[in-house]
Amino acid sequence: MESNPSLLFPCRFQSIFLNFNSNLNPNHLQLSILNQITKLTSNPSQCGSCTNNLTLSVTVDSNSHCVQTNLTDDLYRCGTINVVDFDSNGKHKNDEDVDEFLESVLKRKNVYSVVVVNGDGVGEGVRAVVGKYRHGWIVGRVDEGEAEVVSKVAEIFVKVFVNGGREKGLIHEEFMPVGADGRIVLSFNLLNAEPNDWVYDWDFQRIEETLLTPIIEVLGPIANIGVESQVLYHTPKSSFSYWDEKKKSYIFNTKDLPFFVNSNEWHLDTSIAAGGRSKILQFVVYIL
Repeated sequence: MESNPSLLFPCRFQSIFLNFNSNLNPNHLQLSILNQITKLTSNPSQCGSCTNNLTLSVTVDSNSHCVQTNLTDDLYRCGTINVVDFDSNGKHKNDEDVDEFLESVLKRKNVYSVVVVNGDGVGEGVRAVVGKYRHGWIVGRVDEGEAEVVSKVAEIFVKVFVNGGREKGLIHEEFMPVGADGRIVLSFNLLNAEPNDWVYDWDFQRIEETLLTPIIEVLGPIANIGVESQVLYHTPKSSFSYWDEKKKSYIFNTKDLPFFVNSNEWHLDTSIAAGGRSKILQFVVYIL
């Protein structure tokens, strides 16, 4: 941290090309995608970037051959994914099914994947989809547009996976929860509604020692993190849960949330140390 003040995260990418001819060279694709990633990153040394700390593996997998760069041995097994897996007339009827399938076969943690599927039987035109996991896929007739495909793969890696969908990406100061003095206060509140018969308490000291302290120690070089907790007593709640037979649990409607914790009756007080922070993220746990 002292020698390099920028916070550079490691990124592991893999791109899998399905149903392409044997002339497609994975090493050439790897170089082309890396070059395009560099072009899309305006300031690779900026905090939050991973451009100087990334690895990219490329696989060209078809019925007759499977060629990989030397980094793919522990990532993708040849033949795991096929063109038919992206056919809407096959077993995966929609993008949600495809997303779940990719998550089930590409189980490697902390690896972002983009699958490029070349073929006429996978929908009209060329489609690019990013799922809810760490996977994206491009499907359609793309074998004659290598440069365009390389550009799209790099865009998904940089603009979606690295930058989170923001055009400029990276970590901007206004989104950081750290105060100007480099301090963060984590404030935890246990709320008791109309405590006539029952008064709830918690052993927060044990929670702090067991769950929070190890994380705070690891994040010590980045921010000075403090923890506070308190038990509060309040008026009766204005919203009531109801039993959902399908979910087998008591639930609230989303329309009830604005009234569940409101500033007039259920104000989440914080100490002077926590007050004045620009961003406060509140977690509410309702116990029936």
